[in-house]
Amino acid sequence: MEEDAASCFVTVKCRGPGHFSSAETQGKRIRETLVFDVEGDLTVRVLFVSPYDAIRGPMAEAFALAYGDEDIDFFSAGLVPSGFVRPQALSVMEEMSLEVSWEHPRYLLPEHLIGVDYLVTINCELDEPRLAYLTAEVIRWKVENPLSKGLDVNFYRKSRDEVEARVRDLVEALRSGTVEEMVEKPEEKVEVS
Repeated sequence: MEEDAASCFVTVKCRGPGHFSSAETQGKRIRETLVFDVEGDLTVRVLFVSPYDAIRGPMAEAFALAYGDEDIDFFSAGLVPSGFVRPQALSVMEEMSLEVSWEHPRYLLPEHLIGVDYLVTINCELDEPRLAYLTAEVIRWKVENPLSKGLDVNFYRKSRDEVEARVRDLVEALRSGTVEEMVEKPEEKVEVS
């Protein structure tokens, strides 16, 4: 990691939990700020954006980190983050022997978009002001929010399994060079709920 004095962010090559803002963390495991080190780097970067980064976003990131390659970076953030990652989400991921190792959902900052190749939206719109200068290709997913169905862990398992299948497809498409087939075309619009 290198410290970028001008922005007070740590410039990181991200792979999994542990990307910190140097002045803010003081040894705490918080991933709230991130700047990709993109100069001369051919790494593909994928950002999962969900409304709250409390269930589906962290699940997608955990699966992507488990199934992805070293030359693909993954990160998730929320438009209006919840105060915590839902315990049911943590529980169903532990059933898969995958740990969502951060405690707090992350707030989407404009600098998260720097160097991002693919933005995967999970049930959210792109009319968000922070996305005004987005240059990444957009992939839209509609995955039911288990919280809207109640606290029954089976709803979380269903969402987890759908997120896992979509992440596997995405990782395979990135490996095979067919990811453009998943990218939203300008005339397409997916209704979200």
